[in-house]
Amino acid sequence: MPLPDALEIQPLSGPLDAPSIRVPGSKSISNRALLLAALAEGESQLRGTLDSDDTRVMIAALQALGARIERAAGGDLHIAGVAGKPSVPQRVIDVHASGTAARFLTATLALVSGPARLDGTSRMRQRPIQDLVEALNALGAELSTESPGGCPPVASAGGRLAGGLATVDASRSSQYVSAVLQVAPYAERDVTLKLKDGVLVSKPYVDVTLAVMREFGADARFVDSDTLHVSAAAPYRGCPGRRRWAARCPASSGRPAVPARTGC
Repeated sequence: MPLPDALEIQPLSGPLDAPSIRVPGSKSISNRALLLAALAEGESQLRGTLDSDDTRVMIAALQALGARIERAAGGDLHIAGVAGKPSVPQRVIDVHASGTAARFLTATLALVSGPARLDGTSRMRQRPIQDLVEALNALGAELSTESPGGCPPVASAGGRLAGGLATVDASRSSQYVSAVLQVAPYAERDVTLKLKDGVLVSKPYVDVTLAVMREFGADARFVDSDTLHVSAAAPYRGCPGRRRWAARCPASSGRPAVPARTGC
């Protein structure tokens, strides 16, 4: 049926009849919450996470790494974490076209005890990730990129994340910083992350990462404008009570979004 040239919209004459309106969750916050719940010790129940291609890719990858993730009829996610010890995957981790998943899961491979590999679409094989790989390797990981220009696939020899000091070039993406931060609680010693030349694009997203990490029990913070610190003595703890995750985009709000507690 063709659309009319003009469509009149009448203002509301009173409150909406619907008892509530559920706003879709934020992709940025959902992917962080999924990853941290999967890494945590114990079980978590997440409410209000976004159901999208990106989050489905993340869920499938985390399941391949040993996390147990189930979606209830109402949309809540029940996640049993791996306590910082992801399983060696039996297949290549396929991130499809998700840049967020590629970066966050590359860092997660540093916690896998054996060999693992991450790949994606042909376009993903053109997206550089070498700056992140170098930062993780400075902390003791054994990662390498397999495409020209430092692009995926990413291979991990397996082993450990020793911790210590690393410098990351965050002039291209703040997700390099977030990726390192999110696995840092499972390093053998504290992690200090320096920003190369003091540059950090999209700082609000790093603020979101730190806020979500603290919700799961981590001790992570800015020390000064170009240095972050994560304690190895405060790994993630699961949240068995329902926790609803804010749907506000940090880039538009200018403030870090944090989850609303509903039973945790």
